[in-house]
Parts: sequence; structure tokens; C-alpha cells
Amino acid sequence: MYELFRRHATVGSIFLLIFLLLSEEGCRRYQKIVDWQKELEYESSEIFPIKIGKYGYPYVQVIINGQELEMAFDTGNMSGLLVAPETAKQLSLSSIGESKHYDSSGETIGTSRVFIVPELVVFGKVWAEEQAHEHAGSGLVGLIGPRYVYGKRFTIDYKNEVIAVSESPSPRIEQENIIFPLVRSKDHIGMIVIRGEVNGYPVLIQIDTGKSRTCVDPVLVEKMNLPEVTRGYRIDEIQLGPYSFMVTSAKKVSFRGISGDLPEPILIGMGSDILSQVILSVDYSRQIVMISK
Repeated sequence: MYELFRRHATVGSIFLLIFLLLSEEGCRRYQKIVDWQKELEYESSEIFPIKIGKYGYPYVQVIINGQELEMAFDTGNMSGLLVAPETAKQLSLSSIGESKHYDSSGETIGTSRVFIVPELVVFGKVWAEEQAHEHAGSGLVGLIGPRYVYGKRFTIDYKNEVIAVSESPSPRIEQENIIFPLVRSKDHIGMIVIRGEVNGYPVLIQIDTGKSRTCVDPVLVEKMNLPEVTRGYRIDEIQLGPYSFMVTSAKKVSFRGISGDLPEPILIGMGSDILSQVILSVDYSRQIVMISK
């Protein structure tokens, strides 16, 4: 009897220890969310869950015609709503025409169908009669772009898997070194571009949650003689205020096609490999970007 009690006590102690450890971790996770939620003055109703999934993208829940779907939140997607051909078929979306599709270099990479979406719900808001562009070949259900947060502000936290979206402006933050003016584009409404440095050289940086890894323009590769490595180029330091990041293999991508109306060309596309390490806030009403850890 004593031996049986001792074994059960040991098992019970192990479960108790695991429970305490999980509870402690849960408290830390919750506290971290509460900290920036309170500091940035978000209401609980303005917090939405995300999932980090395929390609390291953040995925949000959307509802189209009453059906729940998980779509990638892609801040580099200037088309608004993109759906895979299979998704369009599943949702019985009607095609209303075609449009040309361009890459970031400005090159035409084909045409895609345009669908009409009677009702879309995302971030707690209902959108009626939205257009959706066909997006094939990625294996994704679909993507939503900054159109659905433009004019508002949002904070995305990969580690705690939450995004907050609010129509109220962000509060004044004392830490000025984590605040960056948004470099506005009239041609690409909602595109997130800020100034930073690469190996000490000042550059424009596009912030793109729809990139699995950071990309570098060929102009910068040549100008800085970046060392070539497997699958890309090494960047020793991308500096944003007090934060610096190393990229072991940046993909070479031209940004010529999305830089036309900017004061200088975009030379870096910061992807989810770096964004997953920070808390990113964008306030379109105040035209600022905040980055913190």
C-alpha cells in the first residue's frame, strides 16, 4: 500500500510540476499581451488571434459568404483580397473580368480573373461587394492586404500570435527611437515603407509580412558588394533605430516597379524572418511605424 501511494504521489507531483510550469508560461504570455495592449490603448474587442503557418506568414480568420477561412495577412499585397482558384470555386464566386498581374519589378507576370465577393468579414468589420483577384500557384487559400487596415492602426505580434486593429489613433510614445515616419506612396496606397540602414548605408525598407524571408534589390547587392551565399546574399546588419538584424541569406528581388513615386528606390524588403522577432505597429492616421521587442 505504501509503495502504491509513493508511486501515485510521484506521478501526481510530476503532473503538478508540469501544470505549474505551463501556468507560469501562460501567465508570462498573457502579461506580455496585456502590457503592449495597455500601453498602446487597445480595447479587448480590438484584439484578434493569428496563426503562424506556411512560409512563416501570419494567418487571420476571415468570413466570406458565411464560410470561415484562414488567409495570410500580407502587407505587401496592394490588390486587397486575393483568392486561390480552388477557393473561388469553393465559394461559388462569380468572375467579372480579368486584370494584369505585376511583380515588384514592374514586370507583367500574367493575367488573373477578378471575382465579386458579396460579403467579407475581417477584423470585425463587414465589407460588401468586394473585388477579389485570383492568386494561383502558392498553395494558399488566399491573402488579404493592408486595404483592410488602411486609415486605422494595427499592431502585430508573431510570438504571442495576436493582431490588434483600432480606428482610434495611437497614443504618444516617449521612446522616439522606436518610431519611424511612414514614407507614403500615392501609387500603392497602404504600402509600409520606412527609412533604415544596411551595413551603415541609408536605404528605404518595405515591410512585408507576405515575404517569408528578407529580400534585397540588385542595386544594393552591387553597390555594397554583398557576399553571395547559398540561395542569396548575406547582410551583416539591417539597422532600425536601436535594433539591428543579420540576414544570413537575403533573396535578390527588384523593387523597381513599386518605387516609382517614392523619393528614392526601395532596396530592402523586410520579411517575416525579421518581423517575427519584433512587435510591429503601423498607424496610418499618424503616418508612423513603431518597432519594439
